[in-house]
Amino acid sequence: NHLYQPSTEMLSEEEMSLLPHVKREHITMTKFLGSGAFGEVYEGLARNLRGMEAGLDVRVAIKVRPRERASH
Repeated sequence: NHLYQPSTEMLSEEEMSLLPHVKREHITMTKFLGSGAFGEVYEGLARNLRGMEAGLDVRVAIKVRPRERASH
C-alpha cells in the first residue's frame, strides 16, 4: 500500500482523498503512547466513524504530526 510507505514527499490531493478523515471534535486522546522523528502517537477514542453505528466509541491509535502538536 503506497500510503504506508515511508516517503519525504507530500501526498497528492487524490491520495489524501483515499485516507479516512475524522473531525477533531469526534476524537478524544486518552493516553500518550510514544514519539519519534515523525510525530507522537496516542491511544484514543473516535466517535461517528464512517460505516460504524452512530454514537459508538471506537478505540484507535492517533498519530499527531510534528506541525500539529501545538494545536491539540
